Amino acid sequence: MDDWDEEMGPTPMPGVTDLRHWDEKLLKRYKPKYHAFIKQCQFCAFGPCDLDKGRRGACGITLERQMARESLFLAITGCAAHAAHGRHQVHTLIHKFGGDTTLNVAENTEVEAPNIRLVCGYKPKTLGDLEKAIGYVEEQLTHLLSSLHMGQEASDFDFNSKALHAGMLDHVGMEVCDISQISALNFPKGDPEPELCEIGFGSIDKSKPVILCIGHNVAAGAEVIDYAAENNIDVEACAICCTALDLGRYHTGAKVVGQLSYQLQFVRAGIADLIMVDEQCIRVDTLENAKKLGIPLIAVSDKNAAGLPDLSNENPDEVVSKLVFGEITGCYMPDLEKAGEIAVKTALLVKKRKGKEGRANNYEGASKKTADCIGCGLCSRACPVGVDNKLIVQSIDHIFNKKGMVKGKKVKDVSADDCIGCGICSRNCPNNLEIKDLIFGIKNKQEIKGKLLAALKGCSECGLCQEKCPRNVDIKNVVKAKKRELNIKTEIKYLTKEEILERLEQCLFCGRCESWCPQNIPVVSAFTEVYMNRFKDDKAKISPGRGAVQDVEMRNY
Repeated sequence: MDDWDEEMGPTPMPGVTDLRHWDEKLLKRYKPKYHAFIKQCQFCAFGPCDLDKGRRGACGITLERQMARESLFLAITGCAAHAAHGRHQVHTLIHKFGGDTTLNVAENTEVEAPNIRLVCGYKPKTLGDLEKAIGYVEEQLTHLLSSLHMGQEASDFDFNSKALHAGMLDHVGMEVCDISQISALNFPKGDPEPELCEIGFGSIDKSKPVILCIGHNVAAGAEVIDYAAENNIDVEACAICCTALDLGRYHTGAKVVGQLSYQLQFVRAGIADLIMVDEQCIRVDTLENAKKLGIPLIAVSDKNAAGLPDLSNENPDEVVSKLVFGEITGCYMPDLEKAGEIAVKTALLVKKRKGKEGRANNYEGASKKTADCIGCGLCSRACPVGVDNKLIVQSIDHIFNKKGMVKGKKVKDVSADDCIGCGICSRNCPNNLEIKDLIFGIKNKQEIKGKLLAALKGCSECGLCQEKCPRNVDIKNVVKAKKRELNIKTEIKYLTKEEILERLEQCLFCGRCESWCPQNIPVVSAFTEVYMNRFKDDKAKISPGRGAVQDVEMRNY
């Protein structure tokens, strides 16, 4: 179908309110529900404003309107990320292949760009034609973003209507991204039996220099593969998140490590010789972790320069030398061709140097550091999916550090006599126990029963409560002494090795627990060490994409 065979609709490239009447019908039928976890607004200098219990902000905003505004903010953020990706992708591919490059998207459809056709009202035929669509999205995003400012939009309905508009724009931006790379980089276009690539930790050939790409933009990873192929250098290109699938679509020799949640786990495993980050879904602490492992990092996108020096004007070999010998921990390299060259050369030399000298690894032996656990339980409270991290850490320490039976130490003479009942200990208890009442009860020689007994039994003796005690009462040992006096024994039912592995299957390896730990135990690294035997050989065959309208498939290896 080369030409349009239907009339143009009434709203090509609709403005923010052009489809508002339709949004009204939708939102009346499907009414938004708000679940406010944070009942404050901090959007302007008058804040923060408490919007709970019917209160209004300094500008008159209510909680319902604020929640609708936050929903619009999130929709704009997602749309902007994809649109900026599309803009960069189109700009890069036009620079490399020319704006007149024909769009050849799929063999199995006559509607190659359904979102652009529907929303923008034209049929793109070349890479250059996509600039019109992405320019429209960028213009609309500016209008939407301005409505978030204090003193602009006043209706929760209109905030939601604008969020729907942002969602429509998002699909246009994502389509620009995909059809541009499918056409210019010759991704699969509908072949029912495409060549498969490998996925999983076990698919990575660690005997080769390993380059790990993280993010959503395939352009930089493609340059890595091209440079290595052109110069007959054998490297292992692997990736995490959407870049992984797209690299597999570009070259089936590239390996898919896994999804976003594998990121910290794989980085901490220390397998990569160089990390390249582009844009979206990249952990903010990737550079920090890479530093501790001695892995150089290259940032290639202006969305995530990571505070690194821009070395795009320097000689590539000089940059390689700085990265290999640790003069710099990483660099910002927006010149993608140069980034590909530097990545391959650096990974090659880092691999050789690592073989001769080894590599500093601040996370090595992490499972031994579980011995520092004080049992406070903050790691468990931090977990977003409810994993009992405290029990896992204690079980790792019990099994892998091969502790024998520890005899009870003699508790020194301690006293609660200096307690003034200020309550600071209760406020600092990680398990929200009424420690003040317990210590005050011990001081006044009350019978320990009821709530006092529950607090005594529940106390893990971590000692965090006493760190800010104004009278320096040794609360930890006061509790310990009282437990011995009453013959109360705290017994931990440790997990077996298999039970530990089963629990770790539920873990996201997000690292939130680690940042809560007062003992600075590298929890994720300890989990990774223990879990490595479970996932190190995992691999399968995957079709990273058969075409623009085909699903990803996994097949048994």
